Amino acid sequence: MGSRQDRRVIARAAARVGQSDAKGSPVMASEDFGLYADHVPANFTFIGNGLAGQRGGVPLHSHDYDFNDAILPVGIRYYSALAARTTLE
Repeated sequence: MGSRQDRRVIARAAARVGQSDAKGSPVMASEDFGLYADHVPANFTFIGNGLAGQRGGVPLHSHDYDFNDAILPVGIRYYSALAARTTLE
């Protein structure tokens, strides 16, 4: 899961975005991304795309899935804050 310092950096970046659950439990999702994390520092984050019954609130692999473009600024703010924190610490 990373070091205590890694978790603090991630939590601070999440706090800058707002509406975060930086204390959420780890998820054992089936993603190839984890293989990259074995070789380089990595951060896999669930940004959120919508709530059930709203735009983007359907499962990712559903034929009804419609990416909510309005969430892009949130992801940009999060990863920008994470990158800034990582390079400063």
